[in-house]
This record gives sequence, C-alpha cells and structure tokens, in this order.
Amino acid sequence: MLSKNGTFIYTRKKERIVVCLVGVINRSIKHTWFSIYNNIIMPLKKKYIVDIVLFNNNVEDTMVDGVKLNNRDLKIVPYNYLFKFKQKDFDKKISEIAETDKEFPPYWCNKHKLNGLRQMYMESKVSEFLKKSKYKLALVTNGDHLYINEFVLGKKVNDGIITCSYLDMKG
Repeated sequence: MLSKNGTFIYTRKKERIVVCLVGVINRSIKHTWFSIYNNIIMPLKKKYIVDIVLFNNNVEDTMVDGVKLNNRDLKIVPYNYLFKFKQKDFDKKISEIAETDKEFPPYWCNKHKLNGLRQMYMESKVSEFLKKSKYKLALVTNGDHLYINEFVLGKKVNDGIITCSYLDMKG
C-alpha cells in the first residue's frame, strides 16, 4: 500500500474464515441473529474476511415445538451461500442406514433419536462442504444459540481444530 508521503507500507491481507450455521435455522434465527452477529461475526471481522454459509434443515410446513416456522426468516442473515435440505428427503436417507432403528434409552430414543440423526446428517453436509472448500478456518454453530459474550477462538489442537475456551470439558 502506498502512504501519503509516497513510501510503501506493508499491509497484511486478511485471511478468510467461514461461519457455518447449521440446523433448523428458521426456528429461532429472528431471536438469535443479533447475538450471533454482535458476538461472533463482528469480532471475527476485526481479524478476518468473514463468509457466512447456511445449512438449513427445511421442515417445510411441519410444526416445530408446536410452532409453524416462517421460512422467509433466513433473509435476516446476510449469507454468502445457502444449502437447503428438505427434512422429508433426508429422513428417507437416514431410514436406509443400517441399525438406525436401535434405541438407547433414556435419551437416544423416539423423536429425540431421529432429531439427533438429523443433526448428524446436517453436520455431515457441513463436513463435505469444508473438505471441498479452500477455507483454512471455519466456525460451525447452530442458529438456535444465543451468545451473550463475545466469542474468542481457543487454542489450536490436533489436526488444526480450534475450539472455544468456554467450559472446556476435555472431551
């Protein structure tokens, strides 16, 4: 970069980071986006060029927690890429996976088990995307999370995975 007096000043180019929101994003994004934006996106923009990618589980007209969702709520998020997956389509794929009929009470049974499998399916789509992408850094979270503090990247550990420093359970 050329300064006012004609000398060259070296400026470091910002690295890109991708923030992936995963799940039934329309469930609560209208209530959580402000916290995600203020506590994740804005702090990251100080150091990185931030791209936002949505991986939406589109439940269509199915009620979630007794509420009909507004599928237009995705427009709240200024995303760079949107991947939409119809729940009814990937439920069929999940049902074809061997041994997904097993239950492990009290938590891994009935609709709770199916919702867990759905979330893992969505996370597998994020993984496929990241493997094919050129991003070196990614932050993956859920549109339901309400962040009350500024997100701080933790230490880099095995295989370049960086975790947050909050409530580290050493798992």
